[in-house]
Amino acid sequence: MKNENENENKNENTVCESLFDSEWRIRLAAYRSLGFTPESLKDSDCEIRLASYRNLGFTDKALKDLDWKIRQEAYHFLDFTEEAFKDSYVDIRMEAYEELGFTSESLKDSYWEVRLEGYRVLGFTEDAFEDDSSVVRLEAHKELGFSMDNIENEEWEIRQETYRVLGFTPKAFDDSCFEIRQEAYRELGFTAKALVDSECDIRLEGYRVLGFTSEALHDENWRIRLAGYRQLGFDVKRGGGK
Repeated sequence: MKNENENENKNENTVCESLFDSEWRIRLAAYRSLGFTPESLKDSDCEIRLASYRNLGFTDKALKDLDWKIRQEAYHFLDFTEEAFKDSYVDIRMEAYEELGFTSESLKDSYWEVRLEGYRVLGFTEDAFEDDSSVVRLEAHKELGFSMDNIENEEWEIRQETYRVLGFTPKAFDDSCFEIRQEAYRELGFTAKALVDSECDIRLEGYRVLGFTSEALHDENWRIRLAGYRQLGFDVKRGGGK
């Protein structure tokens, strides 16, 4: 009988010691065996704290936890409040706005997706033209309209969309973005200028539309030279003998 009691005490002590093991998986297994306690809510590992809250119930303290997964689940359990708008994790902020409604504060959020959704819900204003995100600025122009001033915009996507909406002009042939130049030639027609474009794809398409000349045989790009020989004929010289 005495030996049985000693073995039981020994097993209990072993389980208790496991709560302080350096490996979080062992501590978690121990808590699941012994039962979660308020002490487990203070564990250094977030998985143990999360399991503890799930077993003991979420409290306001969980909303202040360092781990975003715990804070997010706590909000799901306790309901979102305006405090969630200030959370450091973007998914929590986004969910909070979706649950409670977007406010003007969402337009100042540090993350562009929150600001974009805020503008979509509240309506775009000219302030969106100055947004840090090119995606937000482009959406703003699509909603509020483009002007020819936009072809000077530093963002090529905005310049491209401006040309698409308002129409391409020869100025697009000089754009720094080759996609805009290529689209402009396709819209307005290829000219000799396309044959000296810095982008080989534009030069090649230009030759195919305008016709290959001997100049193509001296192009720096081998694909253009090859296409030129195929169109104009290969001039292979054989030397020596009769």
